[in-house]
Amino acid sequence: MQTPAPTDYVRATSVSHAISLLEEHGEESRILAGGHSLLPMMKLRIARPEMLIDINELDELRGIRVDGDELVLGAMVTHREVLESPVLFEHYAIFRECEKVIADPLVRNRGTVGGSMCQADPSEDLSAVGSALRGSVVIQGASGTRTVPLREFHEGPYETQVEPAEIMTEVRFPIRPGAGSPTRKWSGESVTGRSVRPVSMSLFLTDSSPTVESDSPPSALSISVHLLPRRS
Repeated sequence: MQTPAPTDYVRATSVSHAISLLEEHGEESRILAGGHSLLPMMKLRIARPEMLIDINELDELRGIRVDGDELVLGAMVTHREVLESPVLFEHYAIFRECEKVIADPLVRNRGTVGGSMCQADPSEDLSAVGSALRGSVVIQGASGTRTVPLREFHEGPYETQVEPAEIMTEVRFPIRPGAGSPTRKWSGESVTGRSVRPVSMSLFLTDSSPTVESDSPPSALSISVHLLPRRS
């Protein structure tokens, strides 16, 4: 059985407490959130921190909310909460589609947004979505907070702009009109008030230009559009 090397453990009572612990113990300390990246590395002795700082009790790092014209996700929000959030689905349905293919239910139940983005895995889908939506990361240290665009947050594979004595506290996404779930735009009724049955349309385009001489078959693009009423 693989077991981690001996380490000290402390449970932070606030973000400022966690930051002070990071300052006290230096680069040999690590933040423990969901643990799905850190703990396997510790079992393999790839990571051997001298101090684990548990931030699972910090409610100030949780929650999904709308703040003015931005969506705010706390760093301790889990993948499952992202997947099931009606607020996120209302404004950006892509989050739900992304989370469906991230890991498995076990990981989604414990893995966090902050841990995922700070891991900086090049194959991390959530970071890619966040960058596409022009999100920004809020980082807190002893000297205050700073905001970094997600497109600049990752300096390379497994490297971020979070310094050793800093913590990512939240990620923010600008709300854009019309970017939400298309199912909320239509109630399943026509302008006359009569019910409308689901409609399915298909479009098939073929490039058959006579000026192109080739033994390969003509290229084709198939597009299917399905309009369905909103589920109750």
